[in-house]
Amino acid sequence: MKTNNLDITELTPKIQKRDRHYAKLTGILKIAYIVFIVLYALNLLIEYFTGEPTREIVISIFYLLGFSSISVYIFIYHKKLKYANYALPTLQMLKEFIKRYRIFPPITWVVVLGIVFLLTGSYLKDITTFYVFLISFILGIIVGFIIYFIKDKPLVNAAKQLIKELEEV
Repeated sequence: MKTNNLDITELTPKIQKRDRHYAKLTGILKIAYIVFIVLYALNLLIEYFTGEPTREIVISIFYLLGFSSISVYIFIYHKKLKYANYALPTLQMLKEFIKRYRIFPPITWVVVLGIVFLLTGSYLKDITTFYVFLISFILGIIVGFIIYFIKDKPLVNAAKQLIKELEEV
């Protein structure tokens, strides 16, 4: 079956390449987020036991909750990418790929919650930190959408077209 100049033998290696790329990226992010969580947990303990103002403790709690929430998503997504099964029947493998590459998977709310926690903590810290975090998140979202629509969406569309063709047969 051939669609959009891609047949299943051409599409599968491209899917595997994207999965490997994102698995590597999420693997690095997992390590970074573990470091952030450990550092903020230690910071929180130090602040608590040294009698820091309650405000500083609350800020650390928000940062810790934010990094923890986002890390849940990263861990789940990394596992899906790392253990993607390309030996499944073609139709099932393509449907699993499309589920992995939804622009807003059901677990997105965890990331949104994490961002809200991080923005709240940064707002409580000071307004400059808040704007730095806010601008960083907005730029990250814009770059993420651009990458998705340039690199991932064409593969998703090709997979959807192949599914349509396979289901018609």
